Amino acid sequence: MIAAAYILFAVVVLIFVFRPLFAARGEIDRASRKENRRRQLLEDRETLYESIQELDFDYRMGKVEEDDYRQTRARYESQAVELLKAIDGTNGRAEAVEDRIEQEIAALRRSQKGKKAACPNCKTIPPGNARFCPLCGTSLNRG
Repeated sequence: MIAAAYILFAVVVLIFVFRPLFAARGEIDRASRKENRRRQLLEDRETLYESIQELDFDYRMGKVEEDDYRQTRARYESQAVELLKAIDGTNGRAEAVEDRIEQEIAALRRSQKGKKAACPNCKTIPPGNARFCPLCGTSLNRG
């Protein structure tokens, strides 16, 4: 009887421990699919921009007649508008996190600017944790 209670307790603990691993997997897959979709849309945007530039070049070179140029350009522009709307619709959490990281990095760099001491010998500003000047080899005496 006690062995059955231990086994039941062990099963409950194992389910409790491993449940987040399986639940998080679905969230990761959804985020990955969303990021892949966004990446594909961005690639399509670049391809479309290149097509517009090539069409403009061909028109300037006289390879495309004006009527064809205007129709094709209007079609490309409408596709670009739809594509940009789709890209705007995919703005998600990943980009917000990247933006926040970039802001934090910029803030750290701004706060570190005043703390860097120049080499007493050659006045070069060495990397943050350098113990010796990379240019002249002078000891920086950082505690």
